[in-house]
Amino acid sequence: MLRPYGVFQGAAVFGISASRPQTIAQDISLISQHVDYVAPMLYPDLWGLSEYDVPDPEAQPYDIIFRSLVDFQIAVAPMGRAVVPWLQDYTHDIAYGPAEVQAQMQAAADRGVHNWLFWDPDTEYSIDGYAPLN
Repeated sequence: MLRPYGVFQGAAVFGISASRPQTIAQDISLISQHVDYVAPMLYPDLWGLSEYDVPDPEAQPYDIIFRSLVDFQIAVAPMGRAVVPWLQDYTHDIAYGPAEVQAQMQAAADRGVHNWLFWDPDTEYSIDGYAPLN
C-alpha cells in the first residue's frame, strides 16, 4: 500500500533465519514477498563457534558476514529483493574498531551488497571505519 508513495519497507530479521526459519519463526522467502529489502542482524558476536564453518565468528568478521549473506541472497532472489545487513560496531568479547567495521563492509561488498546498517548499543561508532573501501 505504501509503494505508490515512494516508501520502502524492510524487515529486520535474525541472522539464523535464512538457515533455520523454523527455529526462529521467520521465513525469509515468505517475508521477502511483502517487503522491499530484508535486513538480517548478522552481528559477528551473536554467531556460535564454527557457525558457517567459521571457527570464531566474532574474531573473523569478514568470514562470517560473507558466508551468512549467501543464504539470505538465495532466499530473496526469487522476489528480486535486496539484502541490507545489520553489522556490528561494538565490542563484546573482542575489541571492535575501524578494522572490524571495514572487514564487514568489505565482506558485504564482495557479496555485491553495498548498503548496510551498523549497530552500537552505546552509539559510539568507529568513525574511521566508515571511510570508503579501497
